[in-house]
Amino acid sequence: MQLKGFGILEKKKRAEHIRAYLTIQSLPGKGIQVMVSVERS
Repeated sequence: MQLKGFGILEKKKRAEHIRAYLTIQSLPGKGIQVMVSVERS
């Protein structure tokens, strides 16, 4: 079976491409928080 999609590394590359920061936090039993931060010009 082949999965198609974007993994964490691909998401990080995409964020860097737009000069953004990707932060992922995971806590057992609490879920996952994904944040993309972009500075305004």
